[in-house]
Amino acid sequence: MKRLFRWKVPESLASRVFLIYAVSILVFGLTGFGLLMAKRFSVLIADSLQNVQKMVDLSMPTLSSSAVIGDFDTIQRTLAAMVPNSPLNEAIYKDKHGGSIQTLEPSELHAPEWLFKVVSSRLPEVQYLVSAGGRDYGQLTLRFDAFQIANQQWRLTLSMTAFVLLGLGIGLTIMRYMLRRWLGNFDRLQAYETEVLAGVVNAEAGLSEGAPLEIRQAVAVINRTAGSLRAQFGQRIDVLMDTLIQHKKAMDEATIVCELDTEGRLTYANDSFVAAIGLPRTTLLGRRLQDIGSFDFTTVDDWQPSPQVWHGEVQIHHAHGHSYWHQRSIVPIFDTASQLEKFICIDIDVSAQKQSESDLLDQVHQQNLLAEFGRQALTDQDVSGLVDKIVEAARTSLHASHSALIVRNPDRTLPYLLAGTGWGTKWLGQDMSLVQKNTISGRTHTTLRLLPAMLAENHLNDAQVDSVDSVDSVDSANYRLTLVVASRDRRLFSDADHNFLQNMVNILTVAMERNRSRENLVRLAQFDSLTGLPNRSLLLDRLQLALKAAHRQGTRVGLIYLDLDRFKQVNDTLGHPAGDLLLVQAARRMTACLRAGDTVARLAGDEFAIILPGLEHTSDAELVGRKILAQLAEPFDLNGQEAYVTGSIGAAIYPENGFDPDALVRSADRAMYCAKEAGRNDFQFYSDDMNADETQRLAFDMLLRGALARDEFFILYQPKVDLLDGQICGFEALLRWRHPERGVVSPTEFIPLLEETGMIVVVGEWVLNRVAEQIIRWQADGLRVPRISINLSPRQFSAPDLDAQVRDMLANTGVDPTLLEFEITESSLMLNPARTTSLLERFRSYGLSLSIDDFGTGYSSLSYLKRFPLDTLKIDRTFIRDLSPDSDDAAITWAIISLAHSLKLKVVAEGVETTEQLDMLRDRACDEMQGFYFSVPQSAFDCALMMRDERRLYWETPLNAPSEGHWRTRLNADKTDEADPLTVATERQGPVDAASKAGLASNQAA
Repeated sequence: MKRLFRWKVPESLASRVFLIYAVSILVFGLTGFGLLMAKRFSVLIADSLQNVQKMVDLSMPTLSSSAVIGDFDTIQRTLAAMVPNSPLNEAIYKDKHGGSIQTLEPSELHAPEWLFKVVSSRLPEVQYLVSAGGRDYGQLTLRFDAFQIANQQWRLTLSMTAFVLLGLGIGLTIMRYMLRRWLGNFDRLQAYETEVLAGVVNAEAGLSEGAPLEIRQAVAVINRTAGSLRAQFGQRIDVLMDTLIQHKKAMDEATIVCELDTEGRLTYANDSFVAAIGLPRTTLLGRRLQDIGSFDFTTVDDWQPSPQVWHGEVQIHHAHGHSYWHQRSIVPIFDTASQLEKFICIDIDVSAQKQSESDLLDQVHQQNLLAEFGRQALTDQDVSGLVDKIVEAARTSLHASHSALIVRNPDRTLPYLLAGTGWGTKWLGQDMSLVQKNTISGRTHTTLRLLPAMLAENHLNDAQVDSVDSVDSVDSANYRLTLVVASRDRRLFSDADHNFLQNMVNILTVAMERNRSRENLVRLAQFDSLTGLPNRSLLLDRLQLALKAAHRQGTRVGLIYLDLDRFKQVNDTLGHPAGDLLLVQAARRMTACLRAGDTVARLAGDEFAIILPGLEHTSDAELVGRKILAQLAEPFDLNGQEAYVTGSIGAAIYPENGFDPDALVRSADRAMYCAKEAGRNDFQFYSDDMNADETQRLAFDMLLRGALARDEFFILYQPKVDLLDGQICGFEALLRWRHPERGVVSPTEFIPLLEETGMIVVVGEWVLNRVAEQIIRWQADGLRVPRISINLSPRQFSAPDLDAQVRDMLANTGVDPTLLEFEITESSLMLNPARTTSLLERFRSYGLSLSIDDFGTGYSSLSYLKRFPLDTLKIDRTFIRDLSPDSDDAAITWAIISLAHSLKLKVVAEGVETTEQLDMLRDRACDEMQGFYFSVPQSAFDCALMMRDERRLYWETPLNAPSEGHWRTRLNADKTDEADPLTVATERQGPVDAASKAGLASNQAA
């Protein structure tokens, strides 16, 4: 930084003052200029916004009146008048029908791009609603002409910059002239210097008239200082000579010094030199320096007398056998005639320094070894090779004779010698000993030690051994490393040696732990962590090998695909820990049913696959599959909770059902799904018919996806009857599909597919609008329309835009919301109770009625049920179907009715088909009924006839019991037995087509 300062700053005072002045003027000028431009820019932006706002205020009445009467010519002219000579370059008017009128005034950019971007960010487009009488007719969008505004600002900036630069140049010129005039007085100091050099003792620097005060004071100080220096100079010379004499005496005492003549013979030696050589001074004098003692020169050339200064390092061997390192300097001394007079030899003992350098080199070498071994520990796969390298490096780096690595792991009870150098080969693999040590904290610490016999054989004892243990880890009780070095020389290992060993054993620990982790990762990549079974990747590898072997040997390979039935119920009811335990037990049972060469793998979740190589007969695979099914049928003990599951198995055989692993897996998977569709807990082989069924299902799916566009969906309505007065109190809208080839398809076939593909959201929105439109048509025909129920599927109810769909339906159709009721399944309500409560409250605020459908078949919390804003509760038909006085279904049904009434909810029983069911529900105060007993689902036309004819139930009073009565249809007024719903439908409505009869049993499912 100092060098940069010296290089950048001028040397002359005038230039420095001028530089400071110029920088100051430039900084303040640029700051003021920037603030002025920023202020001017803000004013320009504000003026542009204000001008546009004024134009909008003046033009908006004209635009509003023109938009009301549709006078687009006036709007066009108004927009054309707004853009020219204004900050705008484009004005767009869009009406609510999508039409637009645009006026554009192009311009060019002459300013920099960055200025244009700044202007654009400060002036975004503005939008105004064109409205009249509280109604919006369109939207006015105005875009600013950023090019024009940027050009104005840039022209102003350029003109101001020119003025600023002109003023700055004039000021700097004046300042430079004045500085040169004022500081010219310092040039007179050169004349003063000339006089001093010429020997003028009383020389003084002169000044010109008019010199500034500061310069006059500075010159006066120079004159006074020069006089003082002349007075002190003589005294300093005397003191310096005395100091030189004293320094020479001190050097003789503190350093090793000798004097040599011009031929290199010793003429003088101080006491330190004599002590370093170990010979008497009389013996040394007169001898050549090269012949004194034993020298090992480290320089390239040995010293020879010459006029040059010589520097080098020598190793001196003392007369008593010791060795020392000296740093030697030999300086030639010249007389006044520049002739060589003598040599002075100065030695400095650097033995300690050389030892430190040697230790440092050893440490560097050790650090390099640690770095290299650390890298190998993180990259190399050969751990055993790294172990041998580290053990050998520990011995050689510490100049030891023996080294060893002792290991304790869970595979062996006692520690053993894993690797070593300097020992006999018989000790490798031998058990070592465990020694207990007390640490400073008082805890017991276990270390691994060499056997005493091992030390004795190599003439070693504990004092010659240094060892380090691996750092304690989580598994330190079962795994430990100890690195040992030993030396036959009686030496003490230093702390640095111990730390080096500790680092080496740490590297070994990391390498071995990494090797174990790599083995675990390989296992995790190929085996399931829960069950320990092979995963899909390893299964496919083994299946590929099995297929190659079968191809060579001409045998078969069986692949079994198994899925646990109702496993999700175990997870949902008992929790995931219980489900995991069940998977582990199931894996053990499957493994017990197989041969040693078979493979069972867990693919995902509750899916397993089994490879059966070397099959002689196809039936062998079925025998194994049936055996596994029998094992799975036994109860599972899940921490004291008994659980039952079954399995669905599909099997594929090589080469009949495929030649590669993927084909066999697909075939076995398809066969497994067929086993599930056949009722679960079954075994099925793959056949070509299954593939045909899948192709047919795919074609069915493709037709269903286009059904809405082809207008193949239609709606039927099934009436609901009030059990207080027998009149129709509502209808339930039911979706139907008229297949182009099969005719009317049962909803149990296509509704789940709509739900699975997500099409139910779009189709559900279509149903909402179609039902609302039908209500409007019925009302236009003068009919008194009761409440119409619409089913919301789980997928549709969880859709994020459901609320928007309902609001759009109410706004677009104008239907009375009190005539609509949403039926939502119990499971859908409980998916997200917080969202459900908020959504239902919004529906209630619109005037809609809400009903919980299929109550009793799912899982719901009574606390949430009380919080939901519901109106009606529908009892699922599964409880009504087998309703009898003493049945469990009757007890559940009565409990549901009582619960609903306590929550102030109406109760609707669906699926009523017999008079017995109707009478029992009426006696238990059920509010409404729905079912085939009264009517099958009808078309909108037939429902209109029913409302016009006031179709209803009739009260029948028996002759023998005038106080009792029952609701009956006219058709059953004289009958007491159960009514066949198909017959009732036929007698009331005439012939029923075959497709409708086939779908009656599932008509309620939609």
